Amino acid sequence: MVDVAKVKIVDIIKILGESATVESLLFDFLDELLFFKDYRQLVFSKFEIEIQEKEEKFSLVCSAQGEKIDFSRHDPKVDVKAITMHEFKVEKVKDGWKAQVLIDI
Repeated sequence: MVDVAKVKIVDIIKILGESATVESLLFDFLDELLFFKDYRQLVFSKFEIEIQEKEEKFSLVCSAQGEKIDFSRHDPKVDVKAITMHEFKVEKVKDGWKAQVLIDI
């Protein structure tokens, strides 16, 4: 959407999530980022994320850092409209996780 190198850290937003599957946790997290983009016109350049699995649930705590979009400075290329479940997948790999996500623009 924008060049993250041009996004200053002005606002810090805390995002919390919980789900029975890692797939739905990721989907909900990405959907929440879209909410902040649409409702508060925020874009982010830095994330601190902690994910834990306990009692057969995944939980997420995220500190998303960024600022309100400035169309002249950020020069947006596309506008993400929605996260889709089409070909959505998350898999555990040797060094962590791998995800495939298609978005509507």
